[in-house]
Amino acid sequence: MPTLRKVLEPVFPEESFLDGLRLHKHGRRFSIKKSRSEQAVGIDLDKCGQWLSGKKKGDGLFVCLPPDSKSFLVVIVELKGGHLERAIDQLSDTTDVLCSGPDKPLPTHSESVGNNLGESYKQGHTGRVLGVVVGRGGLPAEQFKKKMTRKRTGLKIAVRSARRVEVTFEDLARWFRSAS
Repeated sequence: MPTLRKVLEPVFPEESFLDGLRLHKHGRRFSIKKSRSEQAVGIDLDKCGQWLSGKKKGDGLFVCLPPDSKSFLVVIVELKGGHLERAIDQLSDTTDVLCSGPDKPLPTHSESVGNNLGESYKQGHTGRVLGVVVGRGGLPAEQFKKKMTRKRTGLKIAVRSARRVEVTFEDLARWFRSAS
C-alpha cells in the first residue's frame, strides 16, 4: 500500500505539503504527534494555488489515518491572532471548497484518493471532518453559528485557547466526538 502522502500528491500541489505535522502562523502553532502505525499528512492551504473567488480558507489541513481504520479524519486548522469571529466562516468555506460542489479548484479528492489507496479505503473520510480554531479565546457568542455550520456542512468545530496546541490522534478523535 502506498504512503498517505503518495496518495495525496495528485490532489494537492507539491509546494503545499508541510515538512512535518506542524503549522504555525499569527503567533500560534498546531502540531500532531503520531505513533509509528499512524499516518498523517499536513497541507498549507495558503500554498494550494487557486481558490474559489469569494471563499475564505483555513490555514492548514491534516489528513490522518489511524491504524486499522477504513476512513480518514480530516482536520482543518485555523490559527488566529485576532478576529476569532471570522474563523468559523474560514473553516466552513474551506469545507465547501474541498468537499462539495462541482467547481472545486482541486481534483475530486475522494475519487483520486480512493483509487490510489485501493478498495480498503474507498470510504474516504465518511464525513469525519473536524475544524480546529487555535486563538486567544473561545467563541461563546458563536455557538449558534457553529451549530448551523455543522448542520449545513457536517463540520464539527473545536476551539482551543492557547499559543501552542500539540495533539495526538486520540485527542483529535475525542475532540471530534465531543465537538459541536
